Amino acid sequence: MKVFRLLFFLMVVFVIPKVEASCNSDGQNLSSGVLSVDTLIDDMDLKNERFPLGVPSSYDWHSKGVIHLGSVAPPDFRSITGWGQIFKADHDFEDGAGVLIGKLILAVYSRSKDRWVVLQNSENLVGGAFRPDYKYNVASKADIAYLANGTRAVLGQNLNIHFFPREARPIIDADDVGDVVVAIFAKRGESGKFGGEILLGAGADFWQRSDSIWDNWKTNKGIGTGRLKVVSKNWSWFTFSTAKDRRRLSSLAMALVEDGALGRSYVCLD
Repeated sequence: MKVFRLLFFLMVVFVIPKVEASCNSDGQNLSSGVLSVDTLIDDMDLKNERFPLGVPSSYDWHSKGVIHLGSVAPPDFRSITGWGQIFKADHDFEDGAGVLIGKLILAVYSRSKDRWVVLQNSENLVGGAFRPDYKYNVASKADIAYLANGTRAVLGQNLNIHFFPREARPIIDADDVGDVVVAIFAKRGESGKFGGEILLGAGADFWQRSDSIWDNWKTNKGIGTGRLKVVSKNWSWFTFSTAKDRRRLSSLAMALVEDGALGRSYVCLD
């Protein structure tokens, strides 16, 4: 019976072809994009769907996802977080177009437990507006609104948005981290004007402590970033992964279902 349940979960989450989200007249989401192993692999192997406006071509993530530290945390770093970033892709972009972020999930493969552990499963996200090249790492207030079951981020003039869970960063054992996955569920919002394409990508950082503040890359180190993809009107997954093994990625399904990370419906908030 347990074997049957495991196979059922794996089929539901990782085998069934992707079904895009749709909304009825009451705004309820009738179906969700399925997080697949192919998505997790493609978001690291394929090139960005568009180039992010304002990001220098010399940046290693300008054209595709990259792994920096990967799952090897510095010995004195004891915290981790997933994050996302939103960019404009076109010069003809009209300010005011938004992205609705349903949730952000971060899971770590525990060496000691030999399984995935979900450390972040957040629908409550915060962030700031930055120069697209992150020069000086100076953030201004981002246009972020908290809706019934998600977070809406609206792009302003010549800025991108970097976001992450509002909750405190989870604590980790640096020696126990085998792999890291971040998955963000998002769609294009209808707030304000509509023009140009929006890109979204997922990533993760190690931090010295859960309450560390940014200090010129001394207190945080980049794990990596997934490719940037165009945000459509349909719910879709945007992911980052250090794992390459399909069997290990497939085992993520049970952890996500048991944690409830994929067991919730969403509300359309256009």
